[in-house]
Amino acid sequence: MITPRPAPRALPHDAQGVPQPDRALQARLLRLARDVVAQGAASGGRPPVARVPGGVEPAPLFVTLRDARGGLRGCVGHVEARCSSLEDEVAACAWAAAFGDPRFPPMTVEELDGLSLDITVLGRMQPVAGVDALDPNVYGVVVTARGGRRGVLLPNVEGVDTAAQQLDIASRKAGIFPGEDVTLLRFAAFKFGDA
Repeated sequence: MITPRPAPRALPHDAQGVPQPDRALQARLLRLARDVVAQGAASGGRPPVARVPGGVEPAPLFVTLRDARGGLRGCVGHVEARCSSLEDEVAACAWAAAFGDPRFPPMTVEELDGLSLDITVLGRMQPVAGVDALDPNVYGVVVTARGGRRGVLLPNVEGVDTAAQQLDIASRKAGIFPGEDVTLLRFAAFKFGDA
């Protein structure tokens, strides 16, 4: 007899549709992300096999890794949930940030000392008409151009002070040139981490 997998537990959301994990869940998700990265580094970057049973409803999220000096070491995520639980989303994104971010070589065991992690859980995507509706300290942005080219920039990124900067960076990440027709989405987010 096959036992059905329990339905994921719902999380409370704020007014902008951002999931609000409590401190215990935050600690559990950070530990899970750190374990996935450590196991991957020890095994040469092979993805984790086991999935977390049950868990919490999935949500779009990003996992950001920083080295011992605070420099970016990897950041991967999705603007749509892709897994069956929040825990599986965290595991998949943590592994991809450590071993699949094309900007960096795969993580090594030696880098684990001093490594810090952030998890950013995204809220509802809201269409906006232009840059005036953006605020880089409050909202992340998704910019999409013809052909499906899409760039994402999370909110509250150090060194990004204006909506124009935010839009420019997200566009360049996707190979979108100034003056191209684009659609814009903004999202609020809940960020937590080691710090």
